[in-house]
Amino acid sequence: MAALKVRGIGERLKTSLKTAIVDYRTSALESLQYMKENPGKTTMYTGLLLFGIRLNRTMPTETEFYAKLVDKSNEIVLLNDKTRNKESDEHIQKVSGYFAKGRIRHQNLVIFSLIYYTDYDVTNKHYESQCKFLRPKWREFHNRIVDIGLYRRWWVLRYHTTDYDINFEEFPKDLDSTWAQIKDFFNRILEISYFGNPAIPLSEQRKVRKAIEVVE
Repeated sequence: MAALKVRGIGERLKTSLKTAIVDYRTSALESLQYMKENPGKTTMYTGLLLFGIRLNRTMPTETEFYAKLVDKSNEIVLLNDKTRNKESDEHIQKVSGYFAKGRIRHQNLVIFSLIYYTDYDVTNKHYESQCKFLRPKWREFHNRIVDIGLYRRWWVLRYHTTDYDINFEEFPKDLDSTWAQIKDFFNRILEISYFGNPAIPLSEQRKVRKAIEVVE
């Protein structure tokens, strides 16, 4: 009797396996046929898939964010008050404070990383930190975003620290027009200095400025 039951289970598994193979084979053939009939869409979908894989492979981690933050902090702390960009300094100090208090959180979103802050340390188990009714509303979450990591870069950090060694209170920007403000925004996230030449790397621009300061 037991042998018959085992044999029956084996037959059902065999039938299920054959059915699954036939279904997968049919789906594969249909997919190939669709790709032949729609080469444009196939190319587009394949490109999007490869692009998504590329973004996933180059997505920065929380450790990389902290390392970048420390590097920028070390660069800024070496500057004197006359040349230090106060916006860059304040941003670094604020984010460093979140880290020191254990309030920074990291979220992996497949193709990009999200760094945000919370009201409490991760080890805090008090009622206020655990009660779901006291947690911030989702509509307010965007105000808690610290940085966005995409393609090995932290874009908010880049925006705030591009000209970390220029005191714009002493050398104000001319951003009267909307176009000038848009241009300044993209220059900052692309790490192009306000006073620099886009064709010259930012590191080289700073070397030239430092050489001029020495001469003066």
